[in-house]
Amino acid sequence: MKVNNILSDEHKACINNTPFGWLLTVDRELQMMRMLVKELCFRFIEKDCGFKIGSEVVSFTLLDVCVGLGLRVCGQKVDIEKETSDGNLRSFFGSNRVNITMLYDELLKHDNDSIVVDFCKLYILLGLCEFFLPNTKGTVHNGLFSVVDNNLGDLCKYNWGGVVYQYLV
Repeated sequence: MKVNNILSDEHKACINNTPFGWLLTVDRELQMMRMLVKELCFRFIEKDCGFKIGSEVVSFTLLDVCVGLGLRVCGQKVDIEKETSDGNLRSFFGSNRVNITMLYDELLKHDNDSIVVDFCKLYILLGLCEFFLPNTKGTVHNGLFSVVDNNLGDLCKYNWGGVVYQYLV
């Protein structure tokens, strides 16, 4: 939300032309109720890949996850574990391990004085790490650097639903 407040019209247009344009609509901190998460975890039957509702198990498939998140389910595979040490986005960070705080700091430091496309790539990387592929250490998955560092128009060719589903399972 803080980053959304500093975006220029040029940034917004660039981001809006990617599968992650919906990030622009985030206007407050998103939270999921702890009790709802607890109830969902309690009702999930792993061997049946579904939730127990009454006496029935309602299946929950990859397609359901992707539709709910607005992600496509076909396209090129994304390898989030792929090691990458080079690239334009990587050059913004001195350390080998990059975390969410470092992404925020970089975005806030370079709000309107940086190259628009680079700023937008960092923004999308932050969105992916915050919403779709978070981890307890707050680190950025190495493989995302090489995918996001490509042409922003190519982001629509990836199977984002598949990577999210694989990561969650």
